[in-house]
Amino acid sequence: MSLSTIRTLLISDSAINLVVGDKIAVGVIQQETEAPFILIEEGERTPNNCKDGTSQLDDYTVLVTVVAPTYAVVDQLLKDTRRILDNYRDSDFMKLSFSGQKDHYDGTQEYHLKTHSYKSLLKVENA
Repeated sequence: MSLSTIRTLLISDSAINLVVGDKIAVGVIQQETEAPFILIEEGERTPNNCKDGTSQLDDYTVLVTVVAPTYAVVDQLLKDTRRILDNYRDSDFMKLSFSGQKDHYDGTQEYHLKTHSYKSLLKVENA
């Protein structure tokens, strides 16, 4: 699974699509993009412990950040995102699991930002 696959899953959801349309980006988003939008990024990636030889799996973190003008919109979009991604599996990811949340709002910003992190084991290409 790639981050693009996660983007496709989120865009395909009618509740999310109704709010953000196709304003779901992988890695970076255009600075002039108006909220609400969703940004999907690769977080930490480290080799999984293995007793012998090269690990076939990496510990992998996916970060999903929602930016919106109100906390209520951020909260609902993240609930919808978690409904789709938590415990998701495919041929590359061995079950995405929600692992935490960070609220970035500090009272001086025009928008609310919140990030969910998901942990998984990811198959290593050419390992």
